[in-house]
Amino acid sequence: MIKKIVKVDYNDKYDDELDKLRVSVSMLLLERDNLLFHECKDIEAEYVLKFGKLEYKVYEAECEYRRLKRKLELIITSRNHNEPIDLDTIDEQLEKELEEFYKILNAKLGEIEDAKIRQGLPRLSDEEDKELKSLYRKLIKKLHPDMNPNVTEYEKELFNKIVECYENGNLLELQMIEISLEDKSITVENSLEEKPRLTKLVDKLTSQIQEIKSTYPYNILKETLVNKEKTIERYKQLNEMYDRYSYEIQIYTEEIENFLKEE
Repeated sequence: MIKKIVKVDYNDKYDDELDKLRVSVSMLLLERDNLLFHECKDIEAEYVLKFGKLEYKVYEAECEYRRLKRKLELIITSRNHNEPIDLDTIDEQLEKELEEFYKILNAKLGEIEDAKIRQGLPRLSDEEDKELKSLYRKLIKKLHPDMNPNVTEYEKELFNKIVECYENGNLLELQMIEISLEDKSITVENSLEEKPRLTKLVDKLTSQIQEIKSTYPYNILKETLVNKEKTIERYKQLNEMYDRYSYEIQIYTEEIENFLKEE
């Protein structure tokens, strides 16, 4: 029996493996960036629109509770040292001590406004969104520094613009960039080093995606939004916190009034 000798073109086989790795990397990059730039931001915005006002109300009550508690401490200290109670001086000190808390309070207002703005932005249709992702993935293959270590500084800056367009859902500008790069072809030097590099990159991106999905805001906020029981539980928790701070505010207000009456 004569055995047929089949010639295997190892270069072609190696090129196929590289092509598959490049496809995997481009898909993982798209998935990671979609999580970071769209899904996580949408989740945060939706959460803020649902719970933001109540969270602001709770934190505002907490600030007032902390202010009154500290005010009573300062009044008692003055009294124990037989010093006159200077409310203006005490209030100035409290403003300084609680400055960081008030900054956070203002930041929460900013988050609510940002969420409203994001909700009001024009949305791409399903077809446009599909094209946006397809174009972004195509441009990733051409200009992403991880995919193409030899890109120039100009190309890196252009890629940053591409990321910005994708993040903002700017389909028109991505289309214009894609047209300008139609004739661009990437040549990879030293292809023997390319396979292990891309393999490591696949592992790295897979790990990043898993981390994003297992950490805030994706894991906690998303579950709170999609799980009806979790949503009800969060509302209940926030209302209980507000009631507790409101009760403490009333107690400290009365105690301060009583101390001042004794003066």
